[in-house]
Amino acid sequence: DSTFAEAWALKSAAASSLYWFFFDRSDSLTNAALDHAERALRLEPGLPEGHWALGAYHYRVHLDYNRALEELEQALAGMPGEVELHTTAASVLRRQGNLDQAIERFKEAAELDPRQAMAPYSIGETLSLLRRYKEAEHWFRRAIEIRPDFVFPYTYLAMARLRSEGDTASARELLEETRDLGIYEDGANEFSFVDVYRLARDPDAILRELEGEVELRDNQFSYEPAPSAAGDAWAMKGDTARARVSHDSARVMIEARLAAAPDDARYYSALGIELAELGRDEEAIGHAQEGLRLMPPEKEAWRGTYRMRDLARVYTTTGRTDEAIDLLEQLLSIPADISEWDLRLDPRWDSLRGDPRFDAMVAD
Repeated sequence: DSTFAEAWALKSAAASSLYWFFFDRSDSLTNAALDHAERALRLEPGLPEGHWALGAYHYRVHLDYNRALEELEQALAGMPGEVELHTTAASVLRRQGNLDQAIERFKEAAELDPRQAMAPYSIGETLSLLRRYKEAEHWFRRAIEIRPDFVFPYTYLAMARLRSEGDTASARELLEETRDLGIYEDGANEFSFVDVYRLARDPDAILRELEGEVELRDNQFSYEPAPSAAGDAWAMKGDTARARVSHDSARVMIEARLAAAPDDARYYSALGIELAELGRDEEAIGHAQEGLRLMPPEKEAWRGTYRMRDLARVYTTTGRTDEAIDLLEQLLSIPADISEWDLRLDPRWDSLRGDPRFDAMVAD
């Protein structure tokens, strides 16, 4: 039925999601997302689902938060009880950097449908960005109670435990619980067993975990090939030759990705990290700076902090200590997925230890 307006709106929303989660970044897909939303509204002016789809397009494709919120508010006027619409509006506010407002909107969604897990999980995510980890744990637990097969509340709860207390054992136990439940997803998690073992300084466990893996993570925030993490593990073991071979393998993988998607900020940052490990300092800094230029926090308050962190790592590896510490101090002063415990435990920051500014920053 080519006149079924709601179906066109749903096609648009699906296309925007495919773009947002990096399944398809083609112009044809983004053009379709806009065309389908506009067609839905031509077929049925004022259709709430049409405004919802158009809001999702402006949010997920163009990062135009004000335009997205305008469309979503029009959709909410016609669908005030639609929980997912409330969570979408809250998510826009979060990416805009308005985290307190986002939390209130997520809480409205949680009250509308107490049986839905996404809203409490999203409250926990947002509180974690604000480093309010104890409050976040309550909401992650609530999400798990509602939906025990939802993996991300477990992984974010593990991150919260580590970032509030430096508790690697508890973080590992939570991840093991997801594996026992059969819901752990290799590559999808921003926080993984490899991250726990790195912070626990157990390179042998990292290498065991990476056996047979191609990518450690490939999500909207980061891209990290498995050889990159293996290179870090070999370096921890003091085997610089194997570390170099692994990082060079990672370089080749990332360069292929970047050639296919030259506007993807994640790949510039990731390539900068590998080039730094290979001693190609100026190229490394240039690529990591380009990643941050493409996705600064001013453009996207959450993902931009990951590009800042990656540039800080490149500065650290290339011996630009002051520049690295400047960025880390800035990261700790704004909402971000990083805490003093990350810096205390992670061996990738070891070359900064002994610098008075860094030591003061991570002091307990």
